[in-house]
Amino acid sequence: MNKTETIELLKSENWTGADAIRAIEFIDFNTDPDELTIRQTISARFVGNELKTRQSAQGQQKRLVTTKTNQVEQLKQQYQADVKQLNLQIELLNQQIKGFDSPDIAQKIVFLEQQYQEAIAQNEFQKNQIKELDNDNRSLVKVNDMLKQDNKHLKNIVDAIRLQIAQDMKGILKHQDGDLRQAILKLFKSTQG
Repeated sequence: MNKTETIELLKSENWTGADAIRAIEFIDFNTDPDELTIRQTISARFVGNELKTRQSAQGQQKRLVTTKTNQVEQLKQQYQADVKQLNLQIELLNQQIKGFDSPDIAQKIVFLEQQYQEAIAQNEFQKNQIKELDNDNRSLVKVNDMLKQDNKHLKNIVDAIRLQIAQDMKGILKHQDGDLRQAILKLFKSTQG
């Protein structure tokens, strides 16, 4: 098989183009390798390390999603507590205003309105933070799902390679003693790349 055929074979098995190119970069196509040799090389060099890397990345994504989710929840709780606190302050100030009959009332009203405007601005800022964290959280969940799918595809490829090797060994064991040695030697050489 040549490089193009190999990439198309991997793409037909739901590999991405970039993953297929990375998987075959260690294969010497000058020796015109067969499909079994290609699959063995990919299994030995790409799937194990790449699978570990992807699983590690998936774990990191899960931790990041959990962290971001917790941050969103904390901000929501803080926001609700702040709104409740500000409403209590406004109510208290409104009661205090009712008790004044002096010219200071106008100044206190201005002061209270400023505090109210500050509370509204803080409220908007916290809403924007929550939206940003929600968007980050959604993005991380999507990346996590993609990594799960990639890991599933890699596992299927490894299983297919194992099945092919088992079938080849079964065929080898059907040969007579002299033929058996030659077939085993041929299989051993093919696994050496």
